[in-house]
Amino acid sequence: MSLISKCCGINNKRMHCHSKNSIFIFYSALCCRTCSPHWFIAKFLQMKKGLCCIVGLLLLVQGIHAQPRQQLISNYFSTLTSTGRFNGGVLVAEKGKILYENQFGYADLSTKQPISFSSRFSLASVSKTIVATAILQLSQQGRLQVNEPVQKYLPAFPYPGICIRHLLSHTSGLPPYNTYFAPLLEADSSAVFTNADFLRVVAANKAPLLYQPGEKENYDNVNYIVLALLVEKITGRNYDAYIQEKIMKPAGISMQAVVAGDQLTKTIYPNYAQPYLQPSLYSESMVKAAQVPFIVFLLEGLPVLRLRAIRGYRVGPVQICQCLPQQ
Repeated sequence: MSLISKCCGINNKRMHCHSKNSIFIFYSALCCRTCSPHWFIAKFLQMKKGLCCIVGLLLLVQGIHAQPRQQLISNYFSTLTSTGRFNGGVLVAEKGKILYENQFGYADLSTKQPISFSSRFSLASVSKTIVATAILQLSQQGRLQVNEPVQKYLPAFPYPGICIRHLLSHTSGLPPYNTYFAPLLEADSSAVFTNADFLRVVAANKAPLLYQPGEKENYDNVNYIVLALLVEKITGRNYDAYIQEKIMKPAGISMQAVVAGDQLTKTIYPNYAQPYLQPSLYSESMVKAAQVPFIVFLLEGLPVLRLRAIRGYRVGPVQICQCLPQQ
């Protein structure tokens, strides 16, 4: 058993836990660090090594009938929702059969629009796994080598010492993207920047690296912005079109779009579940979270049997290891 996703203080996480025979998945429109269900599960894992999560334990306990298990799951998420710690959709499957599915809370607190299985959820930083899969597919096809410098494919990229592997493993030393865009956003807070805009800004304002490539790890979105640019450069296609055809469609996953910006999202996707963050551990109020380009998914119709396949879909173990920092 393994825990695929963990809470990192960002909204709209997809989290699924699985054993040989069971899958537990929920989409959340709320994540608030230590008061989130992710945090409780993580703490439980520390105390009970080998168990996937509290709900996973309930699913696997022998001698418990389906209805009591379903009621326990429902009670658990109802309690979280009533105390402001969860908004989202929940789906539980065992041996290929859906045991439980329900939705809790509101897609938009201002209008009290309830979440449904037709609500659309952003995957937030889980989108990075899709970017990495695209890069590793290209590596497996011999169209790139992860130890090659980024400059080989993006000549305008001003850091000759950074290789593709460094981007995959967050060891590039690149400053956060706010370093490049903060001055522009101060001038126009409504501006929406594309990946191509990012490359132009980086080339024009070569900020010093935080450390030498490969020296240490520093998780930041900036690495995967560059990786998405590499996918487009090498394939000659838009990033969203490429992953739709080469990753999502073959895996049977319904990807709605890659979107950015609250206004754009609300206009095109009226059922979008607005993400929220709690500003502090002790605050009962919530504020809207900032929007950046992430993949939007539907929970409705998601083929649960294919969730297992997505972990290594068309990417071998050698390629997966290329995402890890070199020791």
